[in-house]
Formats: sequence, structure tokens, C-alpha cells
Amino acid sequence: MGINIIIERPEDYERHSDWNSTRYAGDRDFFKHFGDLLTEERLPDGFPYEDDRIWYRPADFDAFRTRATSAEWPERWLKAADILEGNPDFWFYLSY
Repeated sequence: MGINIIIERPEDYERHSDWNSTRYAGDRDFFKHFGDLLTEERLPDGFPYEDDRIWYRPADFDAFRTRATSAEWPERWLKAADILEGNPDFWFYLSY
């Protein structure tokens, strides 16, 4: 099963223009590397019947960056940290 990792703004589902949500090798291991660092979670109104999205943000960006160095495609995750830390309106959404 594949996974697309999207960075979007929950208010209007706008995707971040600097993030490539195409599937990359190692994306399926996202929670293995970062799951315990994603302590911020957001649910949409009407969850789960109208919209089953769950958005995530790292609570500790320094720890996220450190963990990125041991993940496949570390530059991808370092870029994600920069995007999310630089704009708190954007969150991770995982599409299976």
C-alpha cells in the first residue's frame, strides 16, 4: 500500500507549493521515524463521517530534524521541518 504525505492548510485544504507530495521511497516508514514526535493532532469538523483527515505537526522541531538524519531521504524531512516551522498554518496529512 502506498502513502502520499501532503502538507496542507486545514482551513481551506490548500497544499503548500514547495512540498512534493509524490510518493518517495521511505515514506511508508514515516510513523516509524517520526510518529512519537507528532504530538500535535487536528481533526476536521464532522470527523470521521464528513472528512476523515487527520493532520499532524511535530511538537519539537529540533528532535524532528535530528530524527530526519536517520530516515531515508533526510533532505525531504528537513525541508518539511522548515516549511512547518516557518508557517504554523500548515500541517502533515497522510493519504493512503
